[in-house]
Amino acid sequence: MPPYVMVLRVVLGVLCVFFAYSLGKAVARKRRNQIRDSVLTAWVLRTAVTGLGVFWRVGADALSIAVVVLAVLSAAAGYRNEGKQKVREDLTDVIFPKE
Repeated sequence: MPPYVMVLRVVLGVLCVFFAYSLGKAVARKRRNQIRDSVLTAWVLRTAVTGLGVFWRVGADALSIAVVVLAVLSAAAGYRNEGKQKVREDLTDVIFPKE
């Protein structure tokens, strides 16, 4: 395999992992009805196309399997991070101190 194809596969793999993180966040937001279906569909397509690009004409090798495992872990991390309750601090006493 030519080296430029390997570089392209690595770049697609990195993009797939990053897109999977955003996909996990989008799934968590969709469960709370904060985004439309089209946003979730867009992240699914981005992740799937880049993931399939890694498998294109090579099949399942070490890089392909590593990308799939990292993408699943990344999606789970995105879902978990978005699902956490964000604590809103009350900073009125700090901004406007009582004399």
